[in-house]
Amino acid sequence: MGKIVTKAAPPKTARTRKPAAAAAAVRSERPLESNLSYRLSFISFMIGRVTGPVLAAHGLTNQQWKVLSVIAQVAPATAQEVTRWVTLDKSAVSRTVRSLLELNLIGRKLQVEDARNVHLFLTPKGNTLQQRIAQQMGAVQADLLRDVSSAAAASMFETLRRVEDRIAARIAVDGASQPGEDDA
Repeated sequence: MGKIVTKAAPPKTARTRKPAAAAAAVRSERPLESNLSYRLSFISFMIGRVTGPVLAAHGLTNQQWKVLSVIAQVAPATAQEVTRWVTLDKSAVSRTVRSLLELNLIGRKLQVEDARNVHLFLTPKGNTLQQRIAQQMGAVQADLLRDVSSAAAASMFETLRRVEDRIAARIAVDGASQPGEDDA
């Protein structure tokens, strides 16, 4: 089967380019370089390769770090709240929470009004470890972004936020499940 070749009009300048035209202009001879899901997935994989040794030195997996970080940020948090913040399904979050409980890095408190509602929090040991690793991860991020200006980094994070918002809006309209939601 032959390759389909299309001729596109010359791209407009950045000042006059409309959003749809901007997306079309991103296409190149190497389509994976302009494929958003591929690039984000690849970057996530590569960051995991860089951060994995930092986590392993502390005896944690990437999943444990994600859950520990979310609990540190939003505690007290239910497992359902944690699931909304991490890219893990409910069963993976449950297994990870169990492992963090066994390591005495998090604790849980049953709610009097509803015993099914358990709040998770960092233990003193978990808090100390989370802060230590967060500092190291911050250094890794700073190194990864060292050739990127502050303005460009801020623009990148703002762009990613907008993409996340757009994806969330599409999910809300299309009814697709978000990570952690039942597929039923």
